[in-house]
This record gives sequence, C-alpha cells and structure tokens, in this order.
Amino acid sequence: MGKIKHEHGASATTTAYKQLEIKLVKVKGHSGVKGNEEADRVAKNDTKKPICINIKDSQQKDLIYNIYWDGKRVDRHIRKFIDNLCESTLDAAWSLNRTYRSVFLDTTNIIEKKLLGHYLKKI
Repeated sequence: MGKIKHEHGASATTTAYKQLEIKLVKVKGHSGVKGNEEADRVAKNDTKKPICINIKDSQQKDLIYNIYWDGKRVDRHIRKFIDNLCESTLDAAWSLNRTYRSVFLDTTNIIEKKLLGHYLKKI
C-alpha cells in the first residue's frame, strides 16, 4: 500500500495487491465553467470599477451571495427586506408629518383672510 500526497494536504491510498494504476492530471480549476471564468475576469479587473456580469436563468439557482445594507449583512429574503425598508421609510415620513404638522398646514385660508382684511380697510 502506498500513499500519494497532494499539494493541498489531501492523500490518496493505493493498494498494490489490487494492481491499481492511478494517474493524476492537473486540470485548471475554472476551465470551461462559465461562471468561474467570469469570476476570474472580475477578480483580475480593477475592483473599484462597476462590472456587469450576465447570468443565465439556469445558472441562478446555484448562486450563493450575501447582500449588505449600510455595512451590515441582510439576513432575510431580499423582497421581504425591501418591503420592510419601504414601510419603515413611509412610517418615518408620517411620523415627521405629525411632529411638524404646523409646517405642513395649508395656510392659504390665512393668507386669503389677511388679504381680504387689507382690501376692506381701503374701502
């Protein structure tokens, strides 16, 4: 029995009595895999430039990704997160509206009364 050590620390055991012939062939890790080739291309480009990657529908099921908002990982479904974000934004807007109600009041009736009073004094 002999052992073959791989460069990554893994080992394969061969047994002489089974007369096995093992041939190791180094294969470029990403050759022929479209998604991996795209990842290599993106990694080699300047990471500060925006890059568009086209992904077929058939490839999407295998994607693993993390979404971050304001520096924190989003740990729920993206649609649910966006719904909650929109709802929170709307709630905040309504809350501010109540707090600063006097700023948002319709003041046209006050202006009309002042103008009417001004014109009546002239008569």
